[in-house]
Amino acid sequence: MTEKYLEYYKAIGFGIAKYGEEAMFDLAVYDIKSGGKTAKIRNAINHANRLGIETFEYKPSVNRNHHLEEQITQVSKEWLSGKKTKELSFMLGSVGLENPMERRYFVATDADLRVLGFIVFTPFLGEDGYHADVTRRRKDAPIGVMEKLVITAFNTMKSEGVKWGSLGLAPLHNVKESTESKPLMNVALSYIYEHMNKVYGFKTLYHYKNKYAPSQWQHRYLAYYPDAFTPQIAIAIIKAQLQ
Repeated sequence: MTEKYLEYYKAIGFGIAKYGEEAMFDLAVYDIKSGGKTAKIRNAINHANRLGIETFEYKPSVNRNHHLEEQITQVSKEWLSGKKTKELSFMLGSVGLENPMERRYFVATDADLRVLGFIVFTPFLGEDGYHADVTRRRKDAPIGVMEKLVITAFNTMKSEGVKWGSLGLAPLHNVKESTESKPLMNVALSYIYEHMNKVYGFKTLYHYKNKYAPSQWQHRYLAYYPDAFTPQIAIAIIKAQLQ
């Protein structure tokens, strides 16, 4: 939830907790061609290019490619096999090839046309923005696959006049100073972020997204009822983010 709806939820008795920040990109001006902040992205993409890795948008609603979709499914299953929990589509979104609706699929293949990774984007703000909803790669995918996918997607959308791109949430990042959450909630979530990173990997996720040099980091919130902080609420927030 964005800041836009906070007062509404508070007025009807919900508690509010900041649970992270979202990496947002103003596509009209976003560019990785120069500057030190995106040097790692450029280097990764150059490595992918040297290996002959290709990235493209796949449009299943226009022309189905069942062999490609089988590989996408394989990549997804391999990725899920490394997770401790099952996929929750209401939190993460889903690949959704049988009913793509407004999803956009960007795929990376090697020189042998083997799918190495993919990203599924879903629209927000009408069609003024697209959010990286599902991001998956093979365990043996080389450096640069995901970076090239992200930039290919952003450049494609930019050429169409799409305003915003999003790489999604960095959970628990910068929650300590939130004035919307209860102080005890801030302390609990900040402790998890600072001291349990080896278990949850929240800092790693933030640093990965930050290397793309987002145009903005926008605050994101959860609403919960009743407005009374308990340790169970903090645990529920963490469990939801780990799905």
